[in-house]
Amino acid sequence: MWDGAWKHVCLSDSPIPETPPWEIRLVTPKSDDTRREARRLKVLSHRYFPKAEYILFHDGNIRFNMDRPLRWLKQHDMALCAHPERDCIYEEAEICIKSRKDNEGIIRAQMARYKEGGYPENAGLVATTVLLRRHTEAVRRFNERWWEEISKGSVRDQLSFNYVCREFGMGYDIIPGHVFHNQRFEYFFPHGQDGRKL
Repeated sequence: MWDGAWKHVCLSDSPIPETPPWEIRLVTPKSDDTRREARRLKVLSHRYFPKAEYILFHDGNIRFNMDRPLRWLKQHDMALCAHPERDCIYEEAEICIKSRKDNEGIIRAQMARYKEGGYPENAGLVATTVLLRRHTEAVRRFNERWWEEISKGSVRDQLSFNYVCREFGMGYDIIPGHVFHNQRFEYFFPHGQDGRKL
């Protein structure tokens, strides 16, 4: 349910058959860390689509049921879903450690740095599964800074998103609804072990 103003582009590190309306663009990985490379494509959208006014990133297992997603941008240049269970990066960090989603030492060092810098608890947490951005200069700077945090810290990008927002004084709009149960988009194969975990 999209109009012709949107291009559908899949960035891939290997050739795959094109399935209209999707265009396949090959990218060369910069490292063997496939999870971090996937984050690079998500976060640095302005580098891969420098002429785009808007970029709507979404995981590969999502199908949209609506058009006009620009309605999500109301007061800010970014829109995401709120995390469905938590509103604190420190709580999320503990869940990531417990679930072995990334190296414990890296996560703890990153969270310690944030605490030492005065970042508060319960200051917001997003799900980066769907991410709409208007490519302003401020968003480009935000993207670069966010990537710096992911490069030197945890690959779990939601641990650094709100931190960088606070550092830049940037807000974001919340996409209405639950990230896993949303009339605007749906999962067409399970995300995570049970299809309901971030």
